[in-house]
Amino acid sequence: MKKIISLLICLVLVFTAIPIFSCARPPEGGILTVGLRNFPRSRNPFIGTEADQLAYMPIYETLLTHHGTTGEVKPLLAKSWTWNATDLSWTFNIDPRAKFSDGTPVTAEDAKWSWETHWNVAKKSAEAKALTGSVEVVDTRTVKFYLTEAVADYLEYMGQCYILPQAFWEVTDGATPLMSWDPTELIGSGPMLLTEYVTDSHVAFATDSDYWGGKIYIDGMIMKYYANDEAQALALRRGDINCN
Repeated sequence: MKKIISLLICLVLVFTAIPIFSCARPPEGGILTVGLRNFPRSRNPFIGTEADQLAYMPIYETLLTHHGTTGEVKPLLAKSWTWNATDLSWTFNIDPRAKFSDGTPVTAEDAKWSWETHWNVAKKSAEAKALTGSVEVVDTRTVKFYLTEAVADYLEYMGQCYILPQAFWEVTDGATPLMSWDPTELIGSGPMLLTEYVTDSHVAFATDSDYWGGKIYIDGMIMKYYANDEAQALALRRGDINCN
């Protein structure tokens, strides 16, 4: 969890250009370099541990996110959300600007499919699944989550599932099972594009110049793998990486 929080802080630095004391800020237009202790064994975000998901944070986005220091729930793909106490539901309104890197819009169908696959195929976020009765597509940009009971901190779960393009991932049906597919191309709504993936070495990204969320402070990002904490700490002291 500490690694995840650290990288979240680094990404706040990247996306907002806010000075963060725990990271060495790269120059504008530079490359952010992050130390990675758990190298992802697949490019499939449905596979792997929580630590593996770090490698996909620059590419994919969730409905909501959290402030790096206060923990406050913040909009991401969902620009707004409302609670209905009568039917115990949260309604999320997807930002009309939101689109994937192939130019297709992020839709409520993508959100519903991503969450249901996250729960039922990838077997992740069991607590959120237990609290959710069903997910409904209201319209193209509106998705509704019906709860089994009123839970004060339900919104915190909305940062646990990447919203992926359903059309891209369903092409594997009947050919390669979803949970064993390792695509070389990754399509997401995030600010970065995957440019290189070298097992047990590094994962490299370039900023998507057409990112729907606006201009990004840097031009790219590299996640470097280190076999142990000592090597990673030494790299940080040398200035080989900006944060770990």
